[in-house]
Amino acid sequence: MDAPFQVSVINCVDEIDDQSFIESMMNQLHAKVSEHLKQAPEYFKSADLDIKLTKCTARHFPNEIRWNFEVEISGFINEREFTHTVQLQGSEIGSRKKYSMNQYLNLMNLASDVASDVKNLISKEYDSEEDYIHTGNHKRISDAKFNFVLKILLELDRHVSRQPGQYSSRWRKFRKGRWYLALLIFLATLITMSVNKIFFQHQEWDLTLALMIFYVCPMMMSVLGFIMTHCLGYLIMPSRFFQTELPGQIALRYTGCSSILVVRFFAFIIFCSVLYGTVLLARSMLFQW
Repeated sequence: MDAPFQVSVINCVDEIDDQSFIESMMNQLHAKVSEHLKQAPEYFKSADLDIKLTKCTARHFPNEIRWNFEVEISGFINEREFTHTVQLQGSEIGSRKKYSMNQYLNLMNLASDVASDVKNLISKEYDSEEDYIHTGNHKRISDAKFNFVLKILLELDRHVSRQPGQYSSRWRKFRKGRWYLALLIFLATLITMSVNKIFFQHQEWDLTLALMIFYVCPMMMSVLGFIMTHCLGYLIMPSRFFQTELPGQIALRYTGCSSILVVRFFAFIIFCSVLYGTVLLARSMLFQW
């Protein structure tokens, strides 16, 4: 579709850790924003946007990884002025050193790292803010980039009052339904076990029986039901939901895989495995335990 969409991304970053990382971020912004505008022509009639990338750092300090992204967006959408600044800043504890599988070596390395940290803390020449390496390929940075782009797309949708698509609305109801179903399974398991153990098997009350009936077994069954329902969602939602709608892209992203077919395959395997385990557990609770 040849829509009148113009999106330009400009590099205005002052602190440059890695030029190739910045360029990849600019390319990602251009591709994602352009694709997002074209996917909803009923909401985005035209757009002429300038995106200034003002901050783009991903730094791994000895025991912490930090990221800082910011863009200034200006221009017009549907001939209405659009000006907005989007920022995402965060950090996470994590050593940048990789340890081996040998526990003895790990202990030695850990002791060495602790001694090095103590030495750096008491040293007047050491500057902790300068002791970092660029780590643009870290998984946490990849997740942060995804969330940053998502914030930009949500601001675009908010500007045109874009409503969730039919698949997004269905997914939202499905997600709520998981919790209702888990609660229903919890109550059903509690009632079924109570009736079975007290009235049919004539077991006497004790602390262990009460704990199993009122907490352990219902909780286990509700968790298994929740997992099965979640996997079922990945199986029944159409491919277009994962390709074009933001909730679908988010769901696909946090499965750790970009292929819808692979996600469905693993969801099917997990669903069948949990279903089999649920049947065995239910049988054990009612007839063997």
